[in-house]
Formats: sequence, C-alpha cells, structure tokens
Amino acid sequence: PATETDMGTRKSTQSVTRDLSEQGIGIALEGPMPLHVPLEIELSVPDNSEKIRVRGKAVWVQAVRENMYRAGIYLDSFCLRPIPLALRMIKVQLKSRYEVAQ
Repeated sequence: PATETDMGTRKSTQSVTRDLSEQGIGIALEGPMPLHVPLEIELSVPDNSEKIRVRGKAVWVQAVRENMYRAGIYLDSFCLRPIPLALRMIKVQLKSRYEVAQ
C-alpha cells in the first residue's frame, strides 16, 4: 500500500503499489491524479509496518476501467532499493498464504 500527498493542496490518495524500481513506482488507484505535480509518497512495508517516504511526480496516468487507474511516478531522488523491498513483500505474501492453507 501507498499514500500519495499533493505537496501543494495536501490532498492525499491511497493506492496499491504494482511496480518498483530505483527510479519510479507503478501504482493502481481509484481516481485520476494530476501530472507533474510534486508528490510526497509514503510506502508501507507489510512485514514490519515500516514507512518509506519519497518524493516524485506522476509522469503518466491511464484509465484501466471505471474507478480504476494506473499511474507511473518518477522519483526525484533514487533512494529505493527495489529488489530487497520486493523480496520482503513477496515473503509476507507467501507467509500469509501458507498460514491460510494450514
């Protein structure tokens, strides 16, 4: 999960992270977001509730269907380490599936 806050209006939106890289984040959200507006993004890491804060701008937004959008966020500074972060998220998902199956 992620929260994006428009740094001008301070309006926040909730999203789900779909893609991670050192330079950007792909998200899915329920409504459109403005392009090239400075954002503060807070990523929630599920294994320990850690919050990772980064800044960036939406460089593309695409309607997928009604009330479902995808967006690409370009990060202002490349501070994410996507592989370790993605592995931690996969581990959490596998653990929860294993616990449900038992």
